[in-house]
Amino acid sequence: MPPARHPATPAEALPVLYELSLAVRGGLDLRDTCTAFLNVLMARLDFDYASVWARREVLPDAAGLSARERDGFGLAYASPDGMASTTSISALHPLVQRSEDALWSVVAADEPAFGQLVMERGVDGGAYVVFRLRDVGLLKLYASAAKPQPSLSMVERLCPVVERFGAAVEACLDHQLVVEENEHRRRAVSRALREERTASIGALAGGVAARFGRALTEILARSASLRDHESARGEHVDAIAASAAAAQQLCRQLSQLSGPRAADGEGLGAGAPRDLDGVVTQALHIAERRIPGGVRVVSERHGAPPAVRCDADDLRSAFATLMSRAIAASARRGGVVTVRILPEHVRQQDFVHYPFGTLRRAGDYACVEIEDLGDGMDEAAKAALFEPVVASGAEETGLEMAAALGVIRRHRGAVAVESAPRAGTCVRVLLPAASQPRVGHAHERALER
Repeated sequence: MPPARHPATPAEALPVLYELSLAVRGGLDLRDTCTAFLNVLMARLDFDYASVWARREVLPDAAGLSARERDGFGLAYASPDGMASTTSISALHPLVQRSEDALWSVVAADEPAFGQLVMERGVDGGAYVVFRLRDVGLLKLYASAAKPQPSLSMVERLCPVVERFGAAVEACLDHQLVVEENEHRRRAVSRALREERTASIGALAGGVAARFGRALTEILARSASLRDHESARGEHVDAIAASAAAAQQLCRQLSQLSGPRAADGEGLGAGAPRDLDGVVTQALHIAERRIPGGVRVVSERHGAPPAVRCDADDLRSAFATLMSRAIAASARRGGVVTVRILPEHVRQQDFVHYPFGTLRRAGDYACVEIEDLGDGMDEAAKAALFEPVVASGAEETGLEMAAALGVIRRHRGAVAVESAPRAGTCVRVLLPAASQPRVGHAHERALER
């Protein structure tokens, strides 16, 4: 079978142009559109490589980019994938400048500009063809020295079908932006509804806890007095006191569930900023009492996490709850629970990854990760992880987890949950920095029982 070659005459080019025209699909999926057109183009005209570059400002997730990044270009499609050595270029790159100066250009290996256009592996000689794709991007083609080199007449004949392809790419990118905007709106509405539901339940819980707590305080006080004067009834008094203490703990959780009492940060850690090392270590001491055989807990510190202003008792309780959940999840499969403290810089576009809590401001945060190797969760289980539901039976983690989230919300923090069935779970807690990061030392310890 003779090798493919570029059409030499207009008559020879007509079937190729017709086939390419048919390959420009009307679908809205960018990858499908590029695959359909460029596979035909490469096969019929014997190119070795094709790539589509789009302006970063029209690609998904462009909202969080800087002005300089938005002016650049991102790699939207490449065939074959393995040849591309970079996925982004600046607006000042020679490839971009060349596409802005003309609708198309051909650069052979003996021209000085050829080396500036090489961003692929395995390029040794040959020629590049660069087309402008309307105002949204550019098309880059490469033919090796072993293949027929593109002629100017052939490239001119390709311009109409490439223009159609550019219109299809533009439509796909517009569709992606609409889909992304709708998804962000859906997530924002879902987050607002969840926060509204949590706030209303928290307000009710706070009122119930206050009234119930006053009654329990009276019971505990009178039980203590009765024990002192009626030693014969001590067993019954002890039972009353134990029940009242358990109910008092429930009141404390209900109070924590009530959410931010000081959304602006007032009343939280009015003293000096606190390093999280001590709080996390104390929480580990509480949680490790529940460590079953076959589970190991490891704590790590990475970098220099910033100090935070906090209510140490409440935060210690919240972390202990999250660690206990991870230990319980690991107990079913065995393995390691890892607790990490590290610095985290959060950008506005990262907010979407932290659906639980009150993340409202970009900047520096202290991050605590609690990772287990348990059964993991599906999307529905992740969404319901912090629902304030009092479970029946021995486990009451529904209320405990909701109370933990209430503490984190009160500290203007946020939570992300990364999990999948049979893949474990990683809970990431962000707390806003109170000052410049302190210099700390890395440490690691293992608890085994």
